[in-house]
Amino acid sequence: MSGYSLSIQEIETLSYYDFRSYLEVPCFHVENLVSTEKLTELCQFDRDTSVVIMQV
Repeated sequence: MSGYSLSIQEIETLSYYDFRSYLEVPCFHVENLVSTEKLTELCQFDRDTSVVIMQV
């Protein structure tokens, strides 16, 4: 489990992907370019950010 603990109330407010991340479940982004651009925006990546892309 992750290095921090949340209360039940905090866990109930997590999104699906945040909850999976909290449980340390691997999550793969397999959508199209529009989704990738939105994910990039939400993660607040900038030009100095490195991202590993894996083709499976």
